[in-house]
Amino acid sequence: MTKIGRNEPCPCGSGKKYKNCCLGEPEETLLLNRLRINLAKMWSYDKVNEMSDSEIISKLENLNIPFDKERFLADIQVFDSANEISEQWFEIYDVRAEGYDEDFLFFAVWILWERWAKEGPWPFETIGDWFDNGVLAEGEGNFAEACDAWLIAWDALKPHHPTTTKYLTYLDDRCSGEFSVKSILLSLGSDLLDAGMKDPSYLRKAITYCTEFLALFSDEDENTLINQRRTIADAYLYLDDLSRAEAEYKSIVQDYPMNVWGYVGWGDMYFLHEPTEDLNKATQIYARGLAKIALGAEDRDVLEDRLDDVQDNDSE
Repeated sequence: MTKIGRNEPCPCGSGKKYKNCCLGEPEETLLLNRLRINLAKMWSYDKVNEMSDSEIISKLENLNIPFDKERFLADIQVFDSANEISEQWFEIYDVRAEGYDEDFLFFAVWILWERWAKEGPWPFETIGDWFDNGVLAEGEGNFAEACDAWLIAWDALKPHHPTTTKYLTYLDDRCSGEFSVKSILLSLGSDLLDAGMKDPSYLRKAITYCTEFLALFSDEDENTLINQRRTIADAYLYLDDLSRAEAEYKSIVQDYPMNVWGYVGWGDMYFLHEPTEDLNKATQIYARGLAKIALGAEDRDVLEDRLDDVQDNDSE
């Protein structure tokens, strides 16, 4: 370790002289003190959130940001995230922030945005947190709570969706949460179906969600779109709206005659769903799909297995 004079500032960062601080202490103590002091200097969401609005604004003004509430409220209608606004401040103002104070701007924007935008739009940082909360609830076995959190995040996300983008990929770049928003949204329809087995209101929510998904992300790949449409059909089936379920399955097959999964969903309505079981009709639907889809085509074996299973079941 470099020799330090007794009257020099202590390298732990306390601001005290070395002789009045870490002199004589093991090197590990100095390092721990340095870490503790650095952590105390760092800004975090919780730390800034303990400050009042006036304290936050005063701190911003001390950093040479001429804060104007009306302009800020106008900005949050245009920008998608707290990070975008704080980065803009660095570009247009002579910000006098160094070290950890540079992070203060980001947290200040995020917290003032949440406090003042009661009706939205919400920043992507907050939306990312809501998606994360759903994942945590799911991990604890609270599936309905998880779906509720994800639907709140979904409703907050929709106003941000650019009309020029019909794909999901951009979301993981914009939402700052720990988990993949794209993955959550791809499976949310089926998660709502699962929750609907205990509470049928989630079946209606599944229909609404998947309908909105299809409108916003219409350029996603074929299987993704079919999965959302199958979820809608399944939800109607579990709600005992059999005519709507049948119409949805038929529509999938008509729009994607060379895709296995429309036939699988439609046939399963009569094979795997006991209240509507009709093995002859299931056989006809699976066979219709096999007649359309070429040998060796992707997932064709799923239809072949279904047809074998239904025929075995019929012979028992």
